[in-house]
Amino acid sequence: MIRETSDFFDSTTPTIPMTRPFVGEEEAQAAANAVRSGWLSQGPRVAEFERIVAERVGVTHAIAVNSCTAALHLALICMGVRAGDEVIMPSFTFVATANAVVHAGARPIFVDIDARTYNLNPLLIEEAITNRTKAILPVDQLGLPAALAPIQGIAARRNLKVLEDAACALGAVYRGKPIGAISPLTCFSFHPRKSVTTGEGGMLLTNDDRIAERSQVLRSHGASSSDFTRHHGGVESYNELGFNYRMTDIQAAIG
Repeated sequence: MIRETSDFFDSTTPTIPMTRPFVGEEEAQAAANAVRSGWLSQGPRVAEFERIVAERVGVTHAIAVNSCTAALHLALICMGVRAGDEVIMPSFTFVATANAVVHAGARPIFVDIDARTYNLNPLLIEEAITNRTKAILPVDQLGLPAALAPIQGIAARRNLKVLEDAACALGAVYRGKPIGAISPLTCFSFHPRKSVTTGEGGMLLTNDDRIAERSQVLRSHGASSSDFTRHHGGVESYNELGFNYRMTDIQAAIG
């Protein structure tokens, strides 16, 4: 259950929490059921959570991982971002956005924000583009959608890719369409500060079959088959260096 602020801070220190997770018996029971099932790591509850989010947003694929940072990292790799590339992003965001770019071997290029929205200012993007620019990474700051239409227009004209950091924006709508169904790749967070939480967790959404398949492989050490298949006697191969980015069934049950 939610603890009072005084449980976290010295009572003499005045605090105003940014947010508090709204969780209770239903989430506790869901987690307990997952534990009792005996399937604790990525399994059927992760698959169900992915299906629900994909249907809610209106995309073909949702790939659950252990954080939005992991989702961004996988998306960048699957987009072909690599060492020497540049990725344009807002100067005002959480450090994880830039970290993911650096983890992919690329260089974050910071562009100033629109003072009205705190989001990437599309009027300043063109002057930041160089022959090394590979992608634009808009952020939906605090859940407010970025100016996706002009950003995607610039990307189309300059032959750039778009990856949307929608960590806070699950449930948000831009021009009548849900966030997650607009950009070619979108990443959500399920940190306790977000509108839906799994404790820790993230998700990559896309309609691209190739990117979905590759990200599913990369999130699990590069294994050619899932934990579920291997659990029932399947034999896997490892043809690419992968990561341990899986979400657990306990987390997915809470989500």
